[in-house]
Amino acid sequence: MTIEQAKQRAHAARSGQRSLARASGAQRSRVLEQLATLLEVRSQDLLAANQKDLDSALKQGLAAPLMARLSLTEKKLMTLIQGVRELANRADPLGQTLRRTELDTDLELRQVSSALGVLLVIFESRPDAVIQIGSLALRSGNAALLKGGSEALWSNRALVACLRDALSKEQLNNDAIIGIEGREAVQSLLQQDQLIDLVIPRG
Repeated sequence: MTIEQAKQRAHAARSGQRSLARASGAQRSRVLEQLATLLEVRSQDLLAANQKDLDSALKQGLAAPLMARLSLTEKKLMTLIQGVRELANRADPLGQTLRRTELDTDLELRQVSSALGVLLVIFESRPDAVIQIGSLALRSGNAALLKGGSEALWSNRALVACLRDALSKEQLNNDAIIGIEGREAVQSLLQQDQLIDLVIPRG
């Protein structure tokens, strides 16, 4: 990915985040409900995509513990769906008053929760992390550029598609979630500090 391409992706994510930030808490909850439904409906396709990754990893001699992380089973998928639905039912984290300080008569300083903005999250080859991270970003009104491990390429693509389609079904800009592939892409994105608000290396 070139610097210009990275800038375009980051700009797209920024536009997506603005769309998500304008959405109500109820609308973001509906996006998560849509996500849970899509994960159910596409479960066999998701497992098939994961099997392609597992077959490729097996040929490359990936160690057993890493294979276990890479595996997306029916049980893991059901746990993800349940987690997304629980998140959808939680109170909206945005716009909550966290602290009040009276500075003078009729003058009060308030600390109010708000979205961070655009996140670049880099994580290991564990497909369930795509949904865990993506759903938390959606709930909290943040856009996420998701860079998973290359061993989970097909799984990540299929899961990111579920996140993006869930946004589209609620008429929100689906660029609030963007999948990133390739190590060179990360280097280019790390230079977009005017557009990316927080980088999270995970795992």
